[in-house]
Amino acid sequence: MIGVVAAARRVAAVLFATLLPADCLLCGDWLPWRQEGGVCLPCWERLPWRPGARAPRRGPLDALHWGADYDGPFRRLIRIYKFERFDPLGRPLGRAVARRLPAARTGRRELLVIVPVPLHWTRRWRRGFNPAAILARGLADALGLPLRPGALRRRRRGRRQVGLGRRERRAALDGLFVAPRRGARAIRGRVVLLVDDVVTTGATLEACAAVLKRAGARSVIGIAVARTPRTG
Repeated sequence: MIGVVAAARRVAAVLFATLLPADCLLCGDWLPWRQEGGVCLPCWERLPWRPGARAPRRGPLDALHWGADYDGPFRRLIRIYKFERFDPLGRPLGRAVARRLPAARTGRRELLVIVPVPLHWTRRWRRGFNPAAILARGLADALGLPLRPGALRRRRRGRRQVGLGRRERRAALDGLFVAPRRGARAIRGRVVLLVDDVVTTGATLEACAAVLKRAGARSVIGIAVARTPRTG
């Protein structure tokens, strides 16, 4: 059923792109053929990318890299992508992140594999897609790396993370993710690029990384489009 819904959404997107004019999601100017995920090329070029990284620390996640601050146009784009369900934006964002994160190009390429943070099937059904999975597909396309969405599964829906502190997030995520046996074979001995849309405390990525490490991953590097800016 989920596959049918996703296929119908893709067909509808192609028809809209072919038959109807559109406006750029950021500047509002006319956008022929909905180029580049609903954003005009000048707006893509003006996006305030601020790539950053957090050095490895004690814990399952070996490093964390992001492309921008979750603010301004990035906040707008990601909210449209996730909450207004504009999935054509996902792959272009993933490709753009890939061009700006050197960490995704380092190491032995034959060991690299891309895994998205999973979404529970009920939320995926309601939204129509997993935002992290489409971003990961764009990243994989740009880097020419294998994508393994089946390496992780979410056991239950879990609590919403908005407004929770780091300790509360970790408690809410305990036991939430699992690596199915077939998925574990795909990441054993590999360097996993673990993809999500926005990172705040990093608790979700760390919970996923712990499961991937137990399943045999050599190391796990978190990659997000944007990071929530620290305050205070």
